[in-house]
Amino acid sequence: MSIIGVPEVQQRLNRIISQMILEAEKAAMLTQEQIVMKAKNDAPIGTPQSTGIPNYIISESYKRSIRRLSPTKTSDVFTAPVVAGGEIINPNTGRPVDYSIQLEYGWSNQAPQGVLVPSMVAQRKFLQDEIRKGIRRVR
Repeated sequence: MSIIGVPEVQQRLNRIISQMILEAEKAAMLTQEQIVMKAKNDAPIGTPQSTGIPNYIISESYKRSIRRLSPTKTSDVFTAPVVAGGEIINPNTGRPVDYSIQLEYGWSNQAPQGVLVPSMVAQRKFLQDEIRKGIRRVR
């Protein structure tokens, strides 16, 4: 048995905390991938869209617009965003796929058909399990 001083204990604790943070970040990245896969799988195709264009339907462009953004880290907050809409151009209209908010939350003549929030909720346990596994790996 060896006896160590306070500085050594602080050093070890700081190392363990740093490793735990890295493991939690890895878990968040894995969960981000799972959310995107589930959301793309659950995304509606062929849903009537209120754009004023007769018979306009949501195409594969909406599924392609569901994507991960680069993670960010500020002091104590790590964010691994998943988004839909925006940067993807619908080949039928030449316009950005910008109706994802209406699909997620609904609008005047259409019930919500959300995929992002339900996908995030569904992956909650996965995130918790991945964090637990990561913490067990810390030595």
